Amino acid sequence: MSFFKKHKKFKMQTSTVTAIFEDQIISEMMPIVIEKINIAIEPIIRETLKQIIDENITHETMKLSEKSFTELWENEEDKIWDEY
Repeated sequence: MSFFKKHKKFKMQTSTVTAIFEDQIISEMMPIVIEKINIAIEPIIRETLKQIIDENITHETMKLSEKSFTELWENEEDKIWDEY
């Protein structure tokens, strides 16, 4: 076997071993990375959810207020017409 074929085979084996080690390291590190990410983004997610909830509550309250105003106006309008 020529030097280049041997070298290519050795290089392929080395890259396979490297890939196995990389996979093992990633597998071991992933839970730690996920935990750190969760710790970092949890406050952002909580704040975003609070804002969404507040916006929805405000929107629903405004719809109720608008509906109440409309009903009140219609009732008053009916009273006015009833008087005439």
